[in-house]
Formats: sequence, C-alpha cells, structure tokens
Amino acid sequence: MMLRWISGLLIFGLLWVSFSCSIFKSGSNFETTESGLKYRFIEKYSGRIAPENGKLMSLRMTYGTTDSLFFDSNKSDGNTMILPMQASSFPGDFYEMMGMMHLGDSVVFYLDAEPFFTKTVDFPQVPDFAKDVDELIFHVKIMKIQTEEEIEQEKEVLISEMKNSESDRIEEYVTKMNITTKPTKSGLYVIVEKEGSGPKPKKGDRVKVHYTGTLLDGTKFDSSVDRGEPFVFNIGGRVIGGWNEGIAMLNVGSKAKLIIPSSLGYGERGAGKNIPPFTPLIFDVELIDIVK
Repeated sequence: MMLRWISGLLIFGLLWVSFSCSIFKSGSNFETTESGLKYRFIEKYSGRIAPENGKLMSLRMTYGTTDSLFFDSNKSDGNTMILPMQASSFPGDFYEMMGMMHLGDSVVFYLDAEPFFTKTVDFPQVPDFAKDVDELIFHVKIMKIQTEEEIEQEKEVLISEMKNSESDRIEEYVTKMNITTKPTKSGLYVIVEKEGSGPKPKKGDRVKVHYTGTLLDGTKFDSSVDRGEPFVFNIGGRVIGGWNEGIAMLNVGSKAKLIIPSSLGYGERGAGKNIPPFTPLIFDVELIDIVK
C-alpha cells in the first residue's frame, strides 16, 4: 500500500494547478464524525458494495487546498489510483472515510495534512509542497472494488482484446493516412518520404539516426530530435526488429515513416507505462549517416 501512495505522490505531488469550488468551502453543508472528520457526499449509493479490508479500490481522487491542487488521479494511467482497503489506523484518517463509502459514492472531505502524510502515506515529514498547509481537501469517487485476482483477470482480457485487434488497428491507421505502400512479409511498413542518395547500411554497420516515436493515436513516447542528439546503433544489434529491418532498407539521407507491428516491437510485454502489450508503433526516422 505504501508504495502505491508514494508513487502517486512523487509523480503528482508537485502539481500546482489552481482551482476553487464552492463545495470546498468549510461549513458548506458538511457533516462531522465523532473523530472530527468533516465530509459531504456528492453521490451516495448506500445499497451498493462497501469496501472490505484487503479488497482493492479503484479511486478517482484529487486533493489539495482551496488554492492549489496537489494530486489528480486523472493525470495517471487509467485515470484511477488503486489502493487496498484497510482498517483505520487513527481517528479521522483517510480509511475512516473510505469505511463510510460504497461503490459509486463520491465525497468531499477534509484531513489534517501532517498525520495524512506522516502516518497514512508514511512520509518522514510533510513534503515541501504542503509544509505550510494545515488541512487538505479530498474529492474521492470509488469506481471499482475488486480482488487482486479480479484485477489480473481484467488485465488479461484487455491484453487479449489488444492482441486480437492489432491488425485491424494498423489497417485503420493505414487507411486513415492514405498509405498505399505495401507491408513487408514481416508486416513492417516502410514509407519513404524523402529518398537519400547515400548507400544502404548492411548488417553490422553502425548507423546514426534521428527519430520520433508515437503510438497510432499520435501520442509521443520518445524522440531523439527532442533530445537534440541522434541515436547510434549497429544494424542487427540490440534494437527492436522493426528498426533492424526498416533502417537497413533506407539509403543514407532518407527520411521515412516506419509502422512497426508489435511482433517487431515490444510484443506481449510492452515497454513501461507508455507502450502497452501488443501495441503497434510509428517511427518517423532519418538515416543521417553510416558511422565509420
């Protein structure tokens, strides 16, 4: 649990996005528990499932002050934050509020900043971005309540769907972009946009390439152009198969677009958070030189 909290805080804790909302004003139709926890339900479904200890909650959550937003799960992958439900560790803590909620509920509540960070999140001290804050305002909605096994099954179904739909997604992209170039036997598309006049590299040649990599929807995940430094590698070396095949088909000086199926990319594993399993990749490349 601690790692999930900390990763969220490290990623989003430095966000300082101004926001204001009348429901966040203290005393605006809020109720108070015996422990002093102030809360107001925005949506309430008392007849639905309540989170049990050990179950995993998928939450949409923001927290901050009336002036600054410190965390927003909508900025994360999947738009939710997954936390295991557990017993309240002290009166008026985050989990006391969760214990009052049910699936689909949405609530705004206040927590004292110091115990939230040092006890619930287990930071050694209140982080700098909130060190002058006495009270945090949370807006939480429970989207799902699941076991770990159910979450894994859900992931497996999603991965299977992505695998089965990959060729359709590539075909849709090719049609949308009016690409008439035919793929190679491996399924790789090499669309030459500017023909170079230099030689083609051979296996073992060391080449210098500028590139920008995106997903089919245009989301950029990497770019040597942005870094201002070309990428150097050996043909046939430790790069994805689509690069070894595609770059070897270009003359030095050429610019091209590579459409790389996952079988020549990162396959069923994907790559980190940015490239899911069975994801086709688009690379706009320029073969600058063969390095001697």
